[in-house]
Amino acid sequence: MGLIQNKLNEKDYKGLVDNASYLIQCVDSDGKFIYVNKTWKEKLGYANEDIGNLFLWDIIHSQSKEHCQKVFQQVVSGGEIDAVEAVFQTKNGKALYVEGSANCRFDDAGNFVSTRGIFRDITDRKQMEEKLQESEKNFRVFFETMNDLIFVNDEQGKIVFINSAVTKILGYTLEELNNIHLLEVYPKSERKEAEQIFEEIFAGKRDTCPLPLATKSGRFLPVETRIWRGKWDGEDCIFSVSKDLSTEQEALQKFNRLFVSNPALMAVSMMPEGVITEVNDIFLEKIGYSRDEITGKTAEELNLFYFHKQEKKKEFAEELQKTGKVRDFELKIKTKNGQMLNGLYSGEIIESQGKEYFLAVIMDITKRKQAEEKIEYLSFHDDLTGLYNRRFIKEEIERLDTKRNLPFTIMVLDVNGLKLTNDAFGHEMGDRLLKKAADIMKKVCRADEIIGRVGGDEFAILLPETDEIKAKIIKKRIIDTAATTMLDSIVVSLAIGYAVKESADQDIKEIHIQAENRMYKDKLRYRKRVKSQTIESFINSINTKYGRERIHVERVSRYCEAMGKAMKFNEKEMNDIKTAALLHDIGKIIVPAELLNKNRKLSKKEFEVYKRHPEAGYQILKSVDEYAGLAEYVLYHHERWDGKGYPEGLKGEEIPLISRIISVADAYEVMTAQEAYQKTENKEKAIAELKNCAGSRFDPDVVKVFVSLWGQA
Repeated sequence: MGLIQNKLNEKDYKGLVDNASYLIQCVDSDGKFIYVNKTWKEKLGYANEDIGNLFLWDIIHSQSKEHCQKVFQQVVSGGEIDAVEAVFQTKNGKALYVEGSANCRFDDAGNFVSTRGIFRDITDRKQMEEKLQESEKNFRVFFETMNDLIFVNDEQGKIVFINSAVTKILGYTLEELNNIHLLEVYPKSERKEAEQIFEEIFAGKRDTCPLPLATKSGRFLPVETRIWRGKWDGEDCIFSVSKDLSTEQEALQKFNRLFVSNPALMAVSMMPEGVITEVNDIFLEKIGYSRDEITGKTAEELNLFYFHKQEKKKEFAEELQKTGKVRDFELKIKTKNGQMLNGLYSGEIIESQGKEYFLAVIMDITKRKQAEEKIEYLSFHDDLTGLYNRRFIKEEIERLDTKRNLPFTIMVLDVNGLKLTNDAFGHEMGDRLLKKAADIMKKVCRADEIIGRVGGDEFAILLPETDEIKAKIIKKRIIDTAATTMLDSIVVSLAIGYAVKESADQDIKEIHIQAENRMYKDKLRYRKRVKSQTIESFINSINTKYGRERIHVERVSRYCEAMGKAMKFNEKEMNDIKTAALLHDIGKIIVPAELLNKNRKLSKKEFEVYKRHPEAGYQILKSVDEYAGLAEYVLYHHERWDGKGYPEGLKGEEIPLISRIISVADAYEVMTAQEAYQKTENKEKAIAELKNCAGSRFDPDVVKVFVSLWGQA
């Protein structure tokens, strides 16, 4: 300093010191500041006017005060401090870390003048050192709290530190592993491969080592290990961090069991490419592909999934991108053979071993959708005919009742003879008749003409933009088509009425009522003729099935007519007995032709079928007004005098007289005719049989009358 002072004048020296980057200060023996430079004032935050009243101890931080007092005494006593660290305190109370030197200045006579201190600001460095110390402390704490197994090894691979997870999971202490090579923690059978993998990791050829570690007890622990070079306590080292996969593998095993046995279709694909990596067995079973055919490909390549609407596909993609998962999207699944299944699709992005996958779970809801569609179909359709039902027709009438559909025709139809068919043949045949009628309507009507079954035997056809002329043509086409349509022996016949709404101010309900009323009038007009035609068709059918039936009933009718005259029947009774005799076998319409024409005696089961014909005949005639009074005569013509007949087991005079007469005439005609299953008896033998059965099978009085007429013929 003296040398510099000698070379510089006082003004230049003072300027140099004042502008130096170091903190320069001078204090007297009491610690009062004599001089501070500009940097000192800037760093500590004091102004010129503050310095005159400022003492050294005002700027020394409490944590450094004791140490600085010792240094100050040493300097005042003439000592010289080449290196000292201290903590100053700025005017606003912040700590300022400094390092520098201090000495004492004397005059030429050797008297004390002041202490001199030159310091530099090391606050940033000290804070960094503190942070590093804190970081190292935290690093060690972090190591200790981690569940992963951490080994710190020297450059030769010998263990110098382990965290508590190693002790907890593997069972070793640091003392047991200290200076042991890391490879010795691996099973003997895996050490050579582990060494090779470590070399590959250091060479950048792979990221992890998948080999297990060996616990102290000898159990293998599945882990995934990462290693890298670093520093520990300032020394080069090798870090090894092993992630315990036992819980993950257990979870994976559970997942695999769930995946394989799940009744839902499950698939795993790699993100973001969407390449399928695994599917469960039910997926293969439902879709029809083999595992090799489906893995390694995307769903798009296989054309697996179809959305009902394009906007649903867009919504699916947006939801997956936004949340990483999708829930309950309905879509179609295309199988290998082209069949389309209904699926309920859910899925989410999952992570496994650092890679992202998409797990899809698809419920096959084909049966549920079919049931829903069937329910929806049945809610608007008639289950028997497949036509629309009453509910739908009602709603459609309201929907179509607009000005643009005028003229709007409502046509109402009724199947003639349905009750007769049900009574004679059973409801199964009646159902067939309804379906046949529906087929006629579908055949005649256009696709845009709405047909429905609105009651038991009643139908409706809605004809928008159809006037009177067109409606009349449609009615004629239906009648003509029905006239040429047969259901076995039954002629299909329909009663039809229609009404046309021509202006907007007409009430559609009134139009509907008009159509129904016209249908009922049509039905009444042709009712008798239709039923007579039905009876005639039954008789013709029987004659077709059984060749000699016409001859049989005509002969029985002649016998009965003669007996009626002999028994003094009045005109009505004569008409009844002749007609009843002609119709007594009409119930045979329900007996299969093969039974009527069988060339041997009927079996017990076959005879039970045959025995139903009187009841069928009764039901047929009962439904026709002009023949209803004869129905009971036909019903009981196989009853016996002794009560052993059928169908009800009546006896004696409980059986109507005309039925008793028909019974005798029928038996005689059969015995004297060419029956297929028995020899023809001559008339004498037949008369003898009648006499023999009088009082048991036949009414003895009726037999007497018959014998009196035909016994000598």
